[in-house]
Amino acid sequence: MSNATTEFPFDEIRRLVAGGETDMALDVVFDRLDDLFLAGKFTEADAVLAAVNLDDCDPPVAMGYVTAGSWAKEHLPSYVAFIARVRPWMTAKVGEERTTHLLRNRS
Repeated sequence: MSNATTEFPFDEIRRLVAGGETDMALDVVFDRLDDLFLAGKFTEADAVLAAVNLDDCDPPVAMGYVTAGSWAKEHLPSYVAFIARVRPWMTAKVGEERTTHLLRNRS
């Protein structure tokens, strides 16, 4: 694991999701990825997306990673692969029609 992924608050996000605090988990995802983007740390942000364990997410938090990543996707080589991982996971959670709608124009 890279330094960026060991410093990213995956455990905090997992605990918030498990505790039903999705809004707080989304705040952490957006704030921390935005901090990396603003600092120009795209390699680190890319490593974070590659390391996301979708089993620690709920659908809104997974979409938080998708949305935040889309802000800098031209700098994130793993973004397309991340979307490819999210698609079947999200389909199992919310169905194909909803997943298609949610991920439209994301890759």
